[in-house]
Amino acid sequence: MPSSFATPNHDPIMTQFDRLVAFACYVLLFLGVFTFGVSSVVALALALAHGRDSHPIIRSHYRHQVRIFWLGAFCIAGALLAGLAGSGTWLIALFNAVEKATGMTDQALGVGAGAKQAWFGGVMLVASVTLVLFGAGWTLLQSLFGFLRLAGNRAIGHTPAE
Repeated sequence: MPSSFATPNHDPIMTQFDRLVAFACYVLLFLGVFTFGVSSVVALALALAHGRDSHPIIRSHYRHQVRIFWLGAFCIAGALLAGLAGSGTWLIALFNAVEKATGMTDQALGVGAGAKQAWFGGVMLVASVTLVLFGAGWTLLQSLFGFLRLAGNRAIGHTPAE
């Protein structure tokens, strides 16, 4: 057993079991990018279930895993909202162009309302793709970072002494 886990207040067998569960959670989070988040939900449940009474080093990893999950989930939710807004405005711009409703032009810019909607839709779709790529990249890198820290018996952040 690693010497950094040898404390009188924690059962060494349960500590090793929690360590294995924490490793599995990092793998599940990493795979969550490729399974559309299904394995990430399992990792979240395991981290929440095991995080309260584990060794402080492992507890820091469970907290980190919960943060990885929620930031990834917020990125995906934002990407969905931006994608829906973008595709919706592009559809409206397309319908406006088909109907040739050109009576609604902006005199100052000389740009039709349909062109403004198409521009906004494009920006929203780019934002959606950017959020998906950021969320996936962040989840992959943070899972790998946490896995390597746990393999080195190092905590994530500051852990108070017992």
